[in-house]
Amino acid sequence: ESFLHLMTERLKLHAERHRLALALLTLTAALLLINGRMLQANFRMHDRSGNYVPWDWAWNMLQSCDKDAILFTNGDNDTFPLWYLQEVERIRTDVRVVNLSLANTGWYLQQLKNTSPRGAKTVAFGMSDGELASITYEPLDSVEVSVPAAIASRELLKESRLQGTMLSSVPTETMQWLMKPTVMFEGQGYLRPQDRAVYEIVTGNFPQRPIYFALTVDTESMIGLEKNLRLDGLAYKVVPMKSSDPMSNVNPALLYHKLLGVYRYHNLDNPEISLEETSRRLCANYSPLFIRLALELAAEPDASLRVEGKSGLAGLKKRGAMAIEVLDTAAALLPPDRYPLNPELAGTVTALYARLGEKKRAYPYIEYLEKLAKTTDLHTDPRLFYMLAGAYRSIGREQDAQRVIESLSRELKEPRLLEEFEKMKE
Repeated sequence: ESFLHLMTERLKLHAERHRLALALLTLTAALLLINGRMLQANFRMHDRSGNYVPWDWAWNMLQSCDKDAILFTNGDNDTFPLWYLQEVERIRTDVRVVNLSLANTGWYLQQLKNTSPRGAKTVAFGMSDGELASITYEPLDSVEVSVPAAIASRELLKESRLQGTMLSSVPTETMQWLMKPTVMFEGQGYLRPQDRAVYEIVTGNFPQRPIYFALTVDTESMIGLEKNLRLDGLAYKVVPMKSSDPMSNVNPALLYHKLLGVYRYHNLDNPEISLEETSRRLCANYSPLFIRLALELAAEPDASLRVEGKSGLAGLKKRGAMAIEVLDTAAALLPPDRYPLNPELAGTVTALYARLGEKKRAYPYIEYLEKLAKTTDLHTDPRLFYMLAGAYRSIGREQDAQRVIESLSRELKEPRLLEEFEKMKE
């Protein structure tokens, strides 16, 4: 009896162990199945292999700058990739990157003034170390600032002659701008510490050193210099000549060389590569550059321009042919179905292709606008439909243009839209 009892107990124990093992096996399989399903569903979204957007962005930003330049950046996302290239890969270590978020702190400004990382030049300040250490908000009423600029002015004129380009305005030997308070408190205007730092750096280093603002920097952080900027790619260069806004002043030869001969765009045209939202937002900055350059070139399609090739040798090219090349490059690298485009920019591309005699190349942008129109309420974004009508007209589809504009005019109860659209035709 004791033997039978012992065997029974052992069989029960074995059965319990078997059930426990089976339960553990089932649980493990379930966990693997759940996680495996999550991996299957989300792997592509989170896969970063082949994504060189941050590296290329940093490379392109640094290559936008002349030797020994000072480059103002906005904050973390547009600065860390630059620091990686400089600190780890030792690329363009001559460029002093000034992070405007950190420029609110005295210790960082002291570093800029007193250290030479990787042999880069120090940044000149008209403030002592003690003044930098205690930098704070400073009361300010609007003030006119003047900086000698003869060196930079002569360089712009020389550059224009060599390239065969017309400057948008006459360079001046003194750069002047109005500096206004950036914050108000109880009726008094103030400069933030970072604004005082920008002022000190510009007045202390220009024109001996080239100075740039990254494309990601808000105009509010430019201390009034936004009309003294030239679009040199992913950075605006401070120049002693006025323009209506930063995008209106362009050196087409230089920008063409940067966009098509220097910048890198690894895998942007590869649909197999997954790009997360931050990368897509960064890439959205490229299309306006290509389109702005194409507009500048298409303004004089029969004129020639001296541009530097990839070999470093300069040669003459027809501006119209260059404009088509620029638009084609943008279309290949940044197709609108993968990189959403502002409808006005899509309409501009369509009009440019039509003006240059290449209407068929505009079709993908027409299709893009049509796709947007199908999913957009007319009352929510009437401008989209107006752009679509204009795009139809530019490629000769007048009936479609009239259909869209008449529908828009009728729905919005705005008969003047028809009149305005007809005036555009004239």
